[in-house]
Amino acid sequence: MYQAERGLEIGYVNIWVEDVPRSVKFYESIGLHKRFHVDTADGGFAEFGTVLGGVGSDAGSVRLCISGMKEAERLFGKAKKRGAINYTQLVLVHNDVESVYRAAVEAGGSGINDPAPGPCWGSTIARFSDPDGNMVSLISRMSPQQVALRLYELAGPVALDAIKDPENADKLSLDALPRGKGATFQPDVEFTKYLAGFSDEELAKVFAASGFSGMESAIFERIRIV
Repeated sequence: MYQAERGLEIGYVNIWVEDVPRSVKFYESIGLHKRFHVDTADGGFAEFGTVLGGVGSDAGSVRLCISGMKEAERLFGKAKKRGAINYTQLVLVHNDVESVYRAAVEAGGSGINDPAPGPCWGSTIARFSDPDGNMVSLISRMSPQQVALRLYELAGPVALDAIKDPENADKLSLDALPRGKGATFQPDVEFTKYLAGFSDEELAKVFAASGFSGMESAIFERIRIV
């Protein structure tokens, strides 16, 4: 019952900045742990925290995410704001994004993006603004097992090698992976059999290894799914 007993929770806080690399350097310099950092058309994206789980997992502590300002300008153009724009975003996680989104709109929130599959790890994402115009995103909760399966879709056999030796995952070659957007592999028998030997808690600890952050960033950069 890794997920079922958990209700709506705070997943992470997102801030938008003019210079993502500069902000990454700043937050690293004061002691935050960088989980990954990738370049994107919107200016980049980085995540800090001490979360147990892959990029798509919310298990563990609240995270800080930093995004390029171009994304904020695009998203907040859809939001119904009152007064000056505050470029922050509260992200909530839940198993049923659709029902929470409907409840938010019925309670006086303004829909921005209806629930739809996200570009990265397969989570469902929706956005709305609260009655005061603050942006809130909803993202579906993914267990470490689900994240592992998505990782295989993105990286194929490399995912199996990474789970077997997580501390050195960032040293694995991605040269065999195709470039371009979208999932490319279907989990095979060997991978699903190996994965079955892990509980969610054990797999989350594997994902927490320092080598995974570098591998995740490399995957994002190669197939450009962010």
